[in-house]
Amino acid sequence: MVKVAMPGGEEPVREGIACLTEVIGKRLDLESIFGAEPSRVLDPILLATGGYPRDLLRVVRNLLTSGGGFPVTPEQVERQIDRLAQDYAMALYGDEIDVLVEVAKTNAVPLDNDGEVARFIRLLDRWLVLAYRNGKEWYDLHPMARRDPRVRARLAKPSSIAPSGG
Repeated sequence: MVKVAMPGGEEPVREGIACLTEVIGKRLDLESIFGAEPSRVLDPILLATGGYPRDLLRVVRNLLTSGGGFPVTPEQVERQIDRLAQDYAMALYGDEIDVLVEVAKTNAVPLDNDGEVARFIRLLDRWLVLAYRNGKEWYDLHPMARRDPRVRARLAKPSSIAPSGG
């Protein structure tokens, strides 16, 4: 993963965003595809993918092939982000939400019991949890997993789990 946000996702990491913008810029003419201010349209994609290059390239490919014209609009981007969110929602099982909530609040591996660890590993395997190892290792939900209504509802409930920071 390329770190595009700090734990909890509130604060964008400009260095990570610049790095991924450069990756896309090596493959495409940014202004032709994303307009005179590419960051206005590209940054939401970068943040929505959580710095996961595979998702970034998939969303950009979908924009290129969707037939919506160029430069792409924020509305086209939002449609592709919604499509990505639907893909992640279909990969999320109800019994995994507790583990997602714990990871979202602690940014750490849940070590309370073997079942939680096993669910955590399955979530990592399906990229619903992302591992950031540039600097201190920490974990967070893929932004599309965080966007799932079931997860948002659970995150909105008060809890005794305190964030670890990182």
